[in-house]
Amino acid sequence: DVLLALCPAALTTYAEKTKPGSIIVYDSHMITEAVNCDGRTVYSAPFTEIARQELGGTRNVNLVSLGFVCAVSKMISKDSLYEALEDQLPKGLESNWRAVIRGYEEAEAQGLI
Repeated sequence: DVLLALCPAALTTYAEKTKPGSIIVYDSHMITEAVNCDGRTVYSAPFTEIARQELGGTRNVNLVSLGFVCAVSKMISKDSLYEALEDQLPKGLESNWRAVIRGYEEAEAQGLI
């Protein structure tokens, strides 16, 4: 299981419902209070802050976090992710891909990949 929580309600509602061994990723800019995540691997990054400061607004938060999740979970390769975005979001592919890559870069900057 992988849980991506971009707001406090998502983390408090679903974290304890994940199985031991699951991956939990949360937006450290939006979520500042700890939740019991024992037995899970937990990662965080300031997705909202990155999108706002580096990508011109919060509309790309989901793509930044997608890149980060894919990087730390290794569930999908960059090439496969690019192909999926190319298929689903052909307009604006370059800006969307830039947001995804920024998520990968954040994982790398934290020494996670």
